[in-house]
Amino acid sequence: MKDVVLGRKSARSSGPHPVDVHVGARIKLKRVFCHMSQEELARAIGVTFQQVQKYESGFNRVSASRLFGISGVLNTPIEFFFQEMGDDAGAQASVDEGTSEQNAAHWSETAVLVRAFAQIKDPAIRKAVASMVKVVSKPAED
Repeated sequence: MKDVVLGRKSARSSGPHPVDVHVGARIKLKRVFCHMSQEELARAIGVTFQQVQKYESGFNRVSASRLFGISGVLNTPIEFFFQEMGDDAGAQASVDEGTSEQNAAHWSETAVLVRAFAQIKDPAIRKAVASMVKVVSKPAED
């Protein structure tokens, strides 16, 4: 088993820890997918919506007990918040500054896309959209 550094970055480096950013992005993904506002989630877990914003950005670390509460409100297992996280995310203290923001934006966009796709009533249109996404997501050939 790998040793993983879970402490905050050193005082001279800036930005939240990559694990906190990942967990926050997954909270936002699930919240948006559940059609829940930050205010609604905040009320349900007993914090302010500003605190939810800080959790979702990774600026504030989510405690185990708070994450347990969030998982209950969002009706999802705790493992969901750690899925698709690289094995080295906790040990990587010198992560590229842009990567964390890009990952958070990616998850937010994914949630919006999934929610919109789920609202398509016509099966033929859903199939066509899915086919189109598969085509445009393939890497370009040289």
